[in-house]
Amino acid sequence: MIQINEDLLKEIASREQIQLDLEAANQQLAAISSLDALTGIPNRRRLDEVLRDKWDKAVIGHIPVAIIMIDIDLFKLYNDSYGHLEGDYCLRQVARVINEFRRGEQDLVARYGGEEFVFVAVDIDKNDALRLADKIRSGIESLCLQHSRSFIGPYLTASLGISWQIPQSIDSLTECINRADRAMYQAKNEGRNRVIMAE
Repeated sequence: MIQINEDLLKEIASREQIQLDLEAANQQLAAISSLDALTGIPNRRRLDEVLRDKWDKAVIGHIPVAIIMIDIDLFKLYNDSYGHLEGDYCLRQVARVINEFRRGEQDLVARYGGEEFVFVAVDIDKNDALRLADKIRSGIESLCLQHSRSFIGPYLTASLGISWQIPQSIDSLTECINRADRAMYQAKNEGRNRVIMAE
């Protein structure tokens, strides 16, 4: 009888350990699935999850939000000139630089897709958002990644668009992202390697 109880206790302990291991594996899988495999920063899926939550909290608290869209200038030409391995290295370096400007947990940096990144800054005034975006732009250029086919300058650069607002319940998060995207394309159309704040 004592042996049966000991065996039962061992079986229970073994099953509890298996359950703990399974939970840890699931948490690890969830973390991996929310990160961009190449750059190690959050991916688009994670951005969508977190941004909605940050936006809703900003609406409730009347907190300003800046969405900064960042696009590497002439990246296709960079890839064509230096190859995809160098292109991947470039994306990792750009992601690292952008991520260095996060001010803590209130900010989020994510890879939006291809050579595009998003920086979400919460509780930031308009002028500080503009200064932050220009620091990011300058930081990318300061990587001094040679770009021989760029007509902008000798190094890799980026164009940035900002949408800043204190969201109200009627405001659309999608429209705020679209404004940042349009401002980024305006920066490209006006010569690249610059920051444009959406009206």
